[in-house]
Amino acid sequence: MPLGGFEYTRSSPRADDAEPSGAIACAPRCADSYRLCKLPTGSSSDVSEECFQRTPLEFASDTQWLQYDNETYQYDKMVKLPRFALPLRKTNVGTHPAGSWWARVPVPGCRLCDQSVCGAGLMPNMTQKTHVPEEGNFTYYGGLPWFHQQQCAQSCAGLNLTACPPGLTQFAEPLPGISGYTGTYPPIGHNGLPYSIVDVVKVPSDLEPGEYLLSWRWDCEQSHQIWQNCADVRIVVDESVEEA
Repeated sequence: MPLGGFEYTRSSPRADDAEPSGAIACAPRCADSYRLCKLPTGSSSDVSEECFQRTPLEFASDTQWLQYDNETYQYDKMVKLPRFALPLRKTNVGTHPAGSWWARVPVPGCRLCDQSVCGAGLMPNMTQKTHVPEEGNFTYYGGLPWFHQQQCAQSCAGLNLTACPPGLTQFAEPLPGISGYTGTYPPIGHNGLPYSIVDVVKVPSDLEPGEYLLSWRWDCEQSHQIWQNCADVRIVVDESVEEA
């Protein structure tokens, strides 16, 4: 779920809007939030979760968008696809830290079976190494019971399906065909789903110029997992506007 780095120019003393986006490798049931942390020494090694929690960002719209890859080739020509608007399901009630804004990830996974058949949710044992023969020559952490439970849950959610069968989604599709659990698996690597989620967030007007790290955090309901990705952000002041 990569985020890119960007420079944000404050053009007025009020809170302005910025537009982050992120690609999706797979879509378990999750809620996401954007947070900022000012780099105290200009180095990301000093960043902590506590720092991010001090500056959660508010969503600036009741809409978010699906953005397909701008370089979609069909035979000898490139096809440019438009953005598609989606309703944004968001809340700041009962969240942590108190009052922070979270939104539902809009892509539903599949409901091929009830995940209760997988048993009560296990916490991974991160000190236990596990080798799973059917997964190839890889070593996993979490313990074999947890790993097998995750395999069961992923199968119920539509592992390797880029769109769910009709009527078998965990919640209603925001647009026809926008569902599924994982993207395509080419011979090498994992492409993920063929679009990014684009949000608009408010940048507080009282932030000092400087180097920041933007956190895009997913907290999962389907499994005991937190996914996080970050982007470098530089906040600068438009001096021509400030002097006017």
